[in-house]
Formats: sequence, structure tokens, C-alpha cells
Amino acid sequence: MGILSFSAQAAEAPHNEGAFAAALQSDFNASSQSQSFRRSMQYAQKQSRPSVSPSQAKSIALRRNPGARFIDVQLRGNQYRVRLQLKNGRIKDVYVDAGRRQVRN
Repeated sequence: MGILSFSAQAAEAPHNEGAFAAALQSDFNASSQSQSFRRSMQYAQKQSRPSVSPSQAKSIALRRNPGARFIDVQLRGNQYRVRLQLKNGRIKDVYVDAGRRQVRN
């Protein structure tokens, strides 16, 4: 319910204070719920959006390990796990911070 519909109800029933108060309360509840929802969605979007893409994490890990072969990349919490196969055949996991482009190991 918006301000215009609220005003229309008030004009139609100027002597009905109960309807006026109910319309005001309904408008307030809808507004506060939508603001709360918007804030929680903005928070969730900020939390879930890493500034490093999976391909950037792959590039960072390969630069740190020349000659290695890329196997896969997974986002785990706030870091990427990049799995590489080294020249000698060993498998190595490289952890790249998803927010700061830094290798953690």
C-alpha cells in the first residue's frame, strides 16, 4: 500500500479513525519489511561476491608454479582451491584468497 492509496482511504472515510490507523500501520509494516529485506539482500550480495574470478585464481596459481598443469578450481568459503599437477606428477592444492588475490600457502 503506497502513500497515494493511503491518502485516498483517508479522504473516503474522514471520520473513520480505525480505518485510518489500520491503513497507516499496514503501510508502515510493508515499508519496514521491504527495507529489511533489501538490507539483508545487499549484505548477502556483498558477502557472496568474490573480487577474484575462478580464471584469475587459476592464473595466479599457475604463475606461482611454472610448468604445472591445471586440474580444477573450487570456491571454498572465501578462498579458491586450485588443484595443479606438478611436472613430477604430484598433485598440489594452491589456495588463493578470493578477495585479495593472495596465495595462502
